[in-house]
Amino acid sequence: MPLEVDVIEGRDGVTIRVTPLPAVPDPRTGELVRAVQNLQNRIEQMSGTMQTVIDTLSASVAKLTTVEASVQAFVEGVPALIKDAVDKALAAGATPAQMAALTELTTALTAKVDELATNVVANTPAA
Repeated sequence: MPLEVDVIEGRDGVTIRVTPLPAVPDPRTGELVRAVQNLQNRIEQMSGTMQTVIDTLSASVAKLTTVEASVQAFVEGVPALIKDAVDKALAAGATPAQMAALTELTTALTAKVDELATNVVANTPAA
């Protein structure tokens, strides 16, 4: 707080009078307040933008997880479906020779599914 100090010499000695002065606002104060308010507004905008990005990314991950599970079920299910069909055909009287091509296809598909699973694990970065 600014003060005004008066030193008065008189017959009885020296008198010191201290008077508080009203604060004079610094013209830079308004600039500083506006700069802080602008910064606060930008932070709030960025926060909203970041939340939108996080929400979009979360939805994409959820969708990808669902798609991945569906693909996995399909890829793993096809060999099982072929094997079931072969087993039913054999039970109905088909010969192993007649079913050989489908049996080989099932074996090849199972090997590719296993290879794919191994590659996915090998090429997935650690969390």
